[in-house]
Amino acid sequence: MNTLMRKYKKHILIVTIVLIIGPFVVWGGYRGMGGADPVAEHAMRPVAVVEGIPIPSAEFRQALNQEVQQRTRFGQEADFNDLLADGTAQRVVESLVSRRLLDARAREVNYHFTRDFLVEQLREEFKDEEGRFDAERWNQWVRYITETTRQSWNDIYASVAEQLRRQLVVTEATASARVSERDIRREFEEAHTRLDLKYIEIAPPIEPTEEEMRAHYDVDPTLYDIPAKRKADFVALSLRPPKPPLADEIIEKARAGEDFAELAREHSEGVDAAEGGDMGWMTRTPHTPLHQEALFELQPGEVSDAVAGPGGQYFIYKVEEERHSEVTGDRDVKARRIVLNPRLDPEERAELEATAQTVMESARESGDFAAAAADAGLNVQTSGLFGPDSRTIEGIPAEDVFRFRTGVSELAVGAVSNVIQAQANLYVAKVVEITQPEPQPFEAVKDQVREDTIEAIRRSPEYFEKSQQLAEEIKESVAVLGEVPEKFPELSVEVHELDGFNQQDYASLGGLPINPRQLYAQLAGRAPGDLAGPIQDFLGQTYLVQLVAKHLPTDEDWEEKWPEEREHLRERALAMAQQQRFADYLQYLRETHQWTLVAENFAQIFEPVDFADDDAAADGEEPGGESLSDEEPAPESGTEDAGADTE
Repeated sequence: MNTLMRKYKKHILIVTIVLIIGPFVVWGGYRGMGGADPVAEHAMRPVAVVEGIPIPSAEFRQALNQEVQQRTRFGQEADFNDLLADGTAQRVVESLVSRRLLDARAREVNYHFTRDFLVEQLREEFKDEEGRFDAERWNQWVRYITETTRQSWNDIYASVAEQLRRQLVVTEATASARVSERDIRREFEEAHTRLDLKYIEIAPPIEPTEEEMRAHYDVDPTLYDIPAKRKADFVALSLRPPKPPLADEIIEKARAGEDFAELAREHSEGVDAAEGGDMGWMTRTPHTPLHQEALFELQPGEVSDAVAGPGGQYFIYKVEEERHSEVTGDRDVKARRIVLNPRLDPEERAELEATAQTVMESARESGDFAAAAADAGLNVQTSGLFGPDSRTIEGIPAEDVFRFRTGVSELAVGAVSNVIQAQANLYVAKVVEITQPEPQPFEAVKDQVREDTIEAIRRSPEYFEKSQQLAEEIKESVAVLGEVPEKFPELSVEVHELDGFNQQDYASLGGLPINPRQLYAQLAGRAPGDLAGPIQDFLGQTYLVQLVAKHLPTDEDWEEKWPEEREHLRERALAMAQQQRFADYLQYLRETHQWTLVAENFAQIFEPVDFADDDAAADGEEPGGESLSDEEPAPESGTEDAGADTE
């Protein structure tokens, strides 16, 4: 039943989630915080009151946490005070207020829906891309709701009706959005314009003082401890599928003289299959993967046996040419490969997972790991000592190290892990030894502390401001970026070139972690030779950019691509216009309806008080919807052809 619940989670959630075009307003995104609250008094204090309806502090805190997590995913460190300083906290409050006002507006509209219509809205989620209704999945979901969750169908219908009212309000608010043919043509031109440019990083040198480094170290010296290490007994159940018979057939054909490139195009599952498995020139290095070592044992014209690689793959190599460096004498080989990716039968994998689960449960219940393994016919192995940052673990394949380490590193002595799903194996492990962390004095870790202090300074608002000011100074002092290394030698800058940049193609950035649309906007209205910036990347680094050349779409682009892309561009432009209309409508609601920020409670969110568990609160709203005094029945079961027509 858990599997069924996961399978139909999307359809269960449809009664509580609706997608709209507003970037901040999410019906459930900042909600869903039920359950007990350990600091209920603080959690329920309102940060704002919207026409008598409070927005609890816990809901606001949850929204701020989501913003922090979003920035963390892009490598940015942030806390609540950072969100307050840059205005994000205020925007989050406005989004929560907007949600309340939009809910109120949806309840005001006098739209009523029949039960049959609401059922049809639910059934829409059980149609495929071609509009065919899946009666079997529908019936299974209805049975799950009726027999397992016993959720009230009244509540489900009311929730769907509430969503429909919201959608109608949004549709009404965005109905006036329009786009012109001129706008669409401009979008096409910008989408297919390529720019050649130069750029430099603006990074004022940082040399922390002894006092700054010691202050950084003293904040938490345990960060520099040699971490505790663990040793574990474990059983491993191999997930590697057997070598497919096709591998030997391919090797036989290749060694008999058949074109290896054609065999690769026909059989390989590698990313380079279309190029005949072309690997280019390969050089053996200390980082060469184990499964590629066989490649360097081959002579030109030779074909390897099938070599087992990570993730259950098998590789067949052929060396076509060789060369030797005149300087180092290293041997390079020009090679091709065929990648086979056999899959373990789902039933076999299910059996392995069941066996691992049995070992885990038995070992936890009896306390005898060896006996639990023996009962399953498995051998117990013992790992070497490893820590939370170990890149290799004795007894564990390289591709499994991360998951094994993660699954065991927090366990106490004698504790048995969950089933660890790695690439090559399933594992169940028991910790048998733990060494104690070793504190490190400042002098012993001074180099690391220095690097950490530099990074902390680099991420500080003061350093950002310094970089921005320096970038503006440089822009006023030079005509071209090529002058910067000579005029500002202390920066040790290097002028980079980037040809063929296109705002739709992240790959054209050459690895620069910059929003391509943001970069294009800086250069779009400029002439070749103009400087632009400062511009900041996702990691906080500052840049200056110089436009070198602009390449507009060709006549061929207009002839071949414009007819295909015109409608897509129109839809996108219309969506953006609707989004702007919707944002304007939300602003209108905020300006014309009564709501109040509770300044004292708002300020307390940013004070150094531990509200780590303040994510449980309810907004107390009753769902809008039809007045249903008696329990409505479940929808009728579907039939194989029910609702099969597209709309």
